[in-house]
Amino acid sequence: MVDQNQVLDKMTKDLQELIEYSPRSADELEKLSLHSILLVISGYMALGIGTLHFVLSVIGDFRAALIFHLVINVVFGLAILISYSRIKRDLEAKKWAVLSLIFSIVLVTFGGIVGILAGLVALFGGALALLATFDRGLEI
Repeated sequence: MVDQNQVLDKMTKDLQELIEYSPRSADELEKLSLHSILLVISGYMALGIGTLHFVLSVIGDFRAALIFHLVINVVFGLAILISYSRIKRDLEAKKWAVLSLIFSIVLVTFGGIVGILAGLVALFGGALALLATFDRGLEI
């Protein structure tokens, strides 16, 4: 049986790692490879624009689907950012590149209009990340 404290400690560690490895300025983003830039931008799009879209849509007309889209965008936006940080640290990079592709497909399928936009960007980033794991010389 898994202890709840262990699970919370692992989640806290993952979020701290995400904050540590995420670029904080345009200069840091500029130094990244193309697949990293695409994954970071798609994660931020899903989180930020997804939340903004939810707030603006709720002001106009509340629908239950809006909450579903918000949850999908936030959860899978964070998942894409976590996969970016794991790929950057080269911890099982192939596995995390494939997972980022799966996360982006879920975003495209269930994330609403914002999920489609963020998911398409993440699809390109995940595909390039997967290609980069096969050929280390492929740093676009």
